[in-house]
Amino acid sequence: MPRPFPLSSACLGIVCCLTSGLLAQDDGAFRAERAKYQGYLQRESLRKRTDGRCYFADTKDLRAFDILVKSYAKPEEPRDHNKYLIATITMDAFAESAPDETLAKWRKRQKKPVDAWMWYETLRIDRMRKRRDEIIELASSKNNAYVRAGARAALIDHVDSYSMEPDFAAWLSIQLDELPKKPVERALVLEFVGEALLEKKGIIRKDPWKELCRKLIKTTFDVPETPRRSKVVIARYLAETFDVQNLGFESVHWNVELDRTPNAKRRNSGTTSSVGFAGIRTKGDHIVFVIDASDSMCKPVSNLKKVDLGPTTGDKPEVEEGVVPTADDLDWNRIRTRFDAAREFLRVAMGTLKAGTKFSVVLFGDEAIPLAATKTLTKVSKKSVRKALNELYAIKTGAPTDTRPDGTLRGKTNFHGGLRLAYRMTKSGVTKKAEYADDKSMIEGCDTIFILSDGAPSTDDWYALDDREPHDNIGDPESKKNKDSDAKRIWMDGPYGQADDRVNQHYRFLVSDVKRMNLLRRCEIHCVAIGEADANFLGKIAKIGHGRSIRIDSRVGKK
Repeated sequence: MPRPFPLSSACLGIVCCLTSGLLAQDDGAFRAERAKYQGYLQRESLRKRTDGRCYFADTKDLRAFDILVKSYAKPEEPRDHNKYLIATITMDAFAESAPDETLAKWRKRQKKPVDAWMWYETLRIDRMRKRRDEIIELASSKNNAYVRAGARAALIDHVDSYSMEPDFAAWLSIQLDELPKKPVERALVLEFVGEALLEKKGIIRKDPWKELCRKLIKTTFDVPETPRRSKVVIARYLAETFDVQNLGFESVHWNVELDRTPNAKRRNSGTTSSVGFAGIRTKGDHIVFVIDASDSMCKPVSNLKKVDLGPTTGDKPEVEEGVVPTADDLDWNRIRTRFDAAREFLRVAMGTLKAGTKFSVVLFGDEAIPLAATKTLTKVSKKSVRKALNELYAIKTGAPTDTRPDGTLRGKTNFHGGLRLAYRMTKSGVTKKAEYADDKSMIEGCDTIFILSDGAPSTDDWYALDDREPHDNIGDPESKKNKDSDAKRIWMDGPYGQADDRVNQHYRFLVSDVKRMNLLRRCEIHCVAIGEADANFLGKIAKIGHGRSIRIDSRVGKK
């Protein structure tokens, strides 16, 4: 069955012109737009239903805003993701014009954990910068802990506008004095204060921020009730605040750093990192490796450019499958394709995992699937690592086809599905609840994600058959080739599997949803680009997770 190829900017412009710039006073035109919107909501694919919401919001008519807000209360399946999409689309279009009273009612009526993203979206808008007391009141209310955390996240977006106000520091100090007893709620407050202080890194050694930082260090590392995940998150925020290597989980190191004059020699070198992947090192307890297994990963690695993939000690003898390496190098006898290179990076990374660490490997192609050996966050041991490596080395490429001259692996590039699965992974299984607002995910879930990919996202978890429209191109998203077809029904990716250039935001919904998933989870995200991967896109993802984004070599796979 044919499938759509992402629209060009020109095509999107034509479509958007048909639905934009309508006068609110033109009842006839609005009725026509509303009828078109209602028609889109009957479509089979999430992509077309999302398009319909976008076109309706593009009218900028406040009547459309009211209808979209009402639809948030009872969305169709997938309910959670339609809520996220409605909140994002609506606030993108009506951030300047949405009535404050309507936004307040929206929040008042919807305050379950899943609504934390909507709270964040409605409170982060520019005009709220001058009314931070209202946000602080919501953040201090008796509402659900997750929606209050959404309000606090909006405060972080506003923090520069009052960076020297002592009353904000005093309020943060009170939050530390009145920490909740429940581990999840405690984590949400502690980590918020840590992120707020990161925004003050330029003045962190000046009061009142210095004393607040000292209080955070003591509360985090010297108090037994502090969840381990919060120690990981705050240690990372402090390392970024002070521009130092991660000094670990002891308050003494951080207090020394806080008291150090900026130009003074450091009195300690910090602790060693717990894991390294493709030259990126970090310290974490729960690690998920999200690896591209799309067909394009079958492309060969050029002999001339192998050296760009990482350190090597030259030719080495064959290594028994599944044996954990003791040297930080790659086995070039095993590397023929990009997926081979990814496998070797994983082999080396698993050799750096410390005892007590939990890990999982997720492969994404048409679907995102964890290795059978790591269906949960699995405790590191020689046995668990060996099982994962044996499973990886058992994966073979399929025969070449007309559109896949280098062979086949697992299909398209479901980047969103891979990340979504990583966020839902816990030590006891994959949670079915909202991955960013779930107690089990918060405490048991991953704190570090490594992503390796060689291409642009080309599908997601909502691939569906639907009627083709005149502006829908058909083609192969992996080879980027269009094809002629008279098909009236085509397979369509969801909103996270296509580039949306409608508002000059590359992969608008995918990037927004990664921010949503990480809003309260605060995982560190590192991205490794190989081949012709979209490094700009990966850089945005890494920035969301306060991580690094590196490119191995843009010419890998090209002769």
